[in-house]
Amino acid sequence: MSFIASAIGVASIATAATGGILGYKAGQANQASQQAELADQRALEQQQQRAMNLDAMRRQRAIVRQAQAARSQSLAIGTNQGAGGGSGVAGAYAGVSGAAGNASLGVRQDQEIGAAEFGINAATTGYQMRATSAQGSMALGSGLTSLGGALASNAGTMTKIGTQWSSGFKSWFGDSSSSFGAQQPEDI
Repeated sequence: MSFIASAIGVASIATAATGGILGYKAGQANQASQQAELADQRALEQQQQRAMNLDAMRRQRAIVRQAQAARSQSLAIGTNQGAGGGSGVAGAYAGVSGAAGNASLGVRQDQEIGAAEFGINAATTGYQMRATSAQGSMALGSGLTSLGGALASNAGTMTKIGTQWSSGFKSWFGDSSSSFGAQQPEDI
C-alpha cells in the first residue's frame, strides 16, 4: 500500500475520532445549557409561587379589614337607630362574618389550586432535567458508536498501515529480534 493510501487511512480515522469527540463535547454543552435553562425556569416558578402566597395573604388581610369595617358600620347604624343591643345588629354581624368567611374560603381555594399547579410544573421541570441528562449520555454513546464504526470500517487499512510501517522499520533498523549493540548468541 502506498504512503498516500496510508496517510488517507490515518486521516480518516483521525477525522472520525475528532468528529466523535466534538460531537460529545457539543452534546455536553447542549445538556449544560438546557439544564441551566430548566433550573432558571424552576427558580422562576418558585418566585411566582411566593408571589401567589404573598397575594393570598394580602387578600386575607384585606378581607379581615373589610369585615371589621362592615361590623363597625353595622354597629354604628344599629346604635343610631336605637337598636345597639338588638337582634338586628347581631344579624348584621352574622351577615358580615358569613361574607368574610366566604371570601376567605375563596382565597384559600385559589391558593390550593395554585400550589397544585406549581407542584405539577416542578415535577415536569424535573422530568425535563432528567431527559436532558439522558440526552447527554446518548450523545456520548453516539460518539463512541461513530468512533467504533470508523475503526471497524478502517480495520483493514490500519492493518495494512501497521504491516507497512513494521516492514519499513525492519528495513531501516534491522530485524526486530536483534537489539542494537547487543551481542547475539551466534556472535559469542
